[in-house]
Amino acid sequence: MASPCKVVIVPGNGDVNVADEDGWYCWVKKRLDQIPGFQCLTKNMPDPITARESIWLPFMETELHCDERTIIIGHSSGAIAAMRYAETHRVFAIVLVSAYTSDLGDENERASGYFNRPWQWEKIKANCPLIVQFGSTDDPFLPWKEQQEVADSLETKFYKFTDREHFQDTEFPEMIETCPGSGILWKSHTQGAKELHVVREPQFADHGARTRILHIKRNRMWKRMFQLSSLSIPQFAQTVLLFLPFLF
Repeated sequence: MASPCKVVIVPGNGDVNVADEDGWYCWVKKRLDQIPGFQCLTKNMPDPITARESIWLPFMETELHCDERTIIIGHSSGAIAAMRYAETHRVFAIVLVSAYTSDLGDENERASGYFNRPWQWEKIKANCPLIVQFGSTDDPFLPWKEQQEVADSLETKFYKFTDREHFQDTEFPEMIETCPGSGILWKSHTQGAKELHVVREPQFADHGARTRILHIKRNRMWKRMFQLSSLSIPQFAQTVLLFLPFLF
């Protein structure tokens, strides 16, 4: 197998500006770009709100050039795109953050087109020999059983957290540890899903601390919403409706 030369970060839906310093995409890119002979590519995705498969997968092939020497890091909807892409394309590795398997009963997820047929787990494994996964049991958007289904079906190298929610922090040091440099990602896999329970100190000493963090997250959402001026009015309205349940 040829060595990887590129990482492509595919964001979740609603991430209009992947270079936003409030998210971990930019933080990870800066660090991976420091690896000699290595490139980390991030681009704003077309159709960022609905994230339709019919638009995203061709973009990943023709614009992001995801190939056998590419590691795809997919977050949320980006993880779904990475899995569907690997059903029909050979890639070096996929790193799945907050992956799931169904439309979650959500109209926007259903419209994306990813969930209208069964998953081809065996084809994904055949086309992608290295699969790493990050999931958190306290994710407010995803049921744990769907994250576990991905781990079991793909026999992923599974990093399980209990306090990272939907992985929307500004930094992601564990991601760097799975890429070239530490060698964790490139160690040979043995059969069967591996689950690594990551033990961390509680992030919040009291309810007031958690409340302050929630205010910060809400402010980031508002900032991201005000970056949507390039979208059409219907697209902007759709984004506001998507974010409203998490702002109050």
